[in-house]
Amino acid sequence: MRTIINSSHRQTSGRWAASSAAITVTAALLALAGCSEDDGSPEVFASTGIAHSIVAEIASDRIEVGQLVPDEASPHTYAPSARELAELADAEEVFYFSDSLEAALPLESAKRRFEIDAHVGPLASTADGDGLDPHVWMDPNRIAAAAPAIAGELARLDPEHAAGYRRRAVAMVDALRQLDRRISAKIATIPPRRRLVVTSHDALGYYLRRYKLRFVGSPFGVAPEAEAAPRSGAELADRIERLRLPAVFAQRGDDPELLRRISGEDVEVIDDLSIEGLGPGDRDYEQMLLSTTDKIVAALAP
Repeated sequence: MRTIINSSHRQTSGRWAASSAAITVTAALLALAGCSEDDGSPEVFASTGIAHSIVAEIASDRIEVGQLVPDEASPHTYAPSARELAELADAEEVFYFSDSLEAALPLESAKRRFEIDAHVGPLASTADGDGLDPHVWMDPNRIAAAAPAIAGELARLDPEHAAGYRRRAVAMVDALRQLDRRISAKIATIPPRRRLVVTSHDALGYYLRRYKLRFVGSPFGVAPEAEAAPRSGAELADRIERLRLPAVFAQRGDDPELLRRISGEDVEVIDDLSIEGLGPGDRDYEQMLLSTTDKIVAALAP
């Protein structure tokens, strides 16, 4: 059995799936049994660690799921290696969010593509109105809406185990509804006047709308590689001072220095928010959203 998940990538998405220890033991037993290079089971890729967590949860151990973009890399700019390109071309399908998010991935080389954003409901515009926001996973209800379609696609690849994919998708929807309620309860501890958020780039739109936080601004657009306009930086600094914000937020992997210069010495810069990939302590997508929420609440609640 060919394993297309790199050693640096997560092989399970946490409490919804089988334990990583069980997967490791199973893989070892298969290897000892002399499993062939290709045992006929489907192999697919997911673009990011977040997409991998979602798809692998529904796939369980029936379908191998590889991860293209390392958690520490930006999905906007990551380009696969030659080996990863070859594996992508050989895989049955790639699951990704949108062409605008994974812009550098050669998705056309895959045999089949599944765009998650096409199954989450109407997409929202970015804060500057210059396109659609691809960061749909920041509202767990959007992923809950897409889970049945993901299960259906996995069932198409492996009809014999279709019932299991659909059953796990139902369990995921239930877990994500509970997660949504937990996040809402945490955000409710922040006084309304302090529910003001500045981010390093415009990636929290769905989260802010869902949990009723106000977006004050960002020095960059929807992608962290965008150029910051000098005037927008000065305007953002004025807003931060006028609103007396206690903290601003930088996504892990973004350079927080511009935010530090804009916000001034008295404003805390939280520089390790996990948004476009799983953080070092995040075992899965659910844990990523909870840890992000905890950091926002800790910084903004009195």
